Amino acid sequence: MERGQQGRRGRGGAADDPSGVLTRRQLQVLTLVAEGLSNHESAARLDISEATVKWHVRHVLRALGVSTRAQAAIRFLTHTG
Repeated sequence: MERGQQGRRGRGGAADDPSGVLTRRQLQVLTLVAEGLSNHESAARLDISEATVKWHVRHVLRALGVSTRAQAAIRFLTHTG
C-alpha cells in the first residue's frame, strides 16, 4: 500500500490519522506547527530552508484535508493525545 493510501479516511478522503498518510519529515513539521512554531522557527529547528518547510506545510494541509495550520494542529493533537 502506498503512503497516501494508508490510514483511515474521513470526510472528503482526508486522513483521520495523520501518521498514516504523512512522511516522517511531514510529521516532524506538523509536530512543530502544533507546538506553535513559525515556518522560520521550524526551518531553523530542522536545519532546512523556510521554503522547504512551506512546501511540507502545504502538503500536510492537503493530505489532512484542512485549510489552516490551526486545523492541522488540532487534527494532529487529537490523534497523539
